[in-house]
Amino acid sequence: APSALAATWDVQAARQLGDLFATEARRKGVDVILAPVVNLQRTPVGGRHFECFSEDPVLTGNIATALIGAIQSHGIGVCLKHFLANDSETERTSYIARMDEKTLREVYLAPFEQAVREASPWSIMAAYNGIDTGIEASPATEHHHLLVEILKEEWGYDGAVISDWLAGKHRIRLGNGGFCCDLDRFLRGPDVT
Repeated sequence: APSALAATWDVQAARQLGDLFATEARRKGVDVILAPVVNLQRTPVGGRHFECFSEDPVLTGNIATALIGAIQSHGIGVCLKHFLANDSETERTSYIARMDEKTLREVYLAPFEQAVREASPWSIMAAYNGIDTGIEASPATEHHHLLVEILKEEWGYDGAVISDWLAGKHRIRLGNGGFCCDLDRFLRGPDVT
């Protein structure tokens, strides 16, 4: 369990686990693992915190970076998720996470930034929820400020950005937001309509 791994504060254990994940993925013919989750355990009623490492952005970033580096060193990609502020199962597909720039940078973006800059994940999954940063308020899949200005331009990320299953709803707004593809459509193959 990611929470148990993070509780060790042991990046070498994270690397070893990454090696095991990659070996298992290769054995099963999997090219990209839909993990790790680097959202933070910010509320006691989050519902899926067992998938997250911790409530601390530095610890989460350190463990995730080691895990991603180990997995991808075997030629197996990861999909870092859920970008961004996906902290609640209650109204998971419709709530809006509101935060100021300082909280955004120091808490929510920190583990993603470390993982992107140090481990270069092959793909990133945008979350279902909306995000209001005070600069822009829109769904995570359409959030130009986060996806283009920060992720791609500031951090230099050049991998694929995909949606959390059916989170992508408006193709033009997705494209304007810097979005790559809807995971459900991606897994089904080309859209001929």
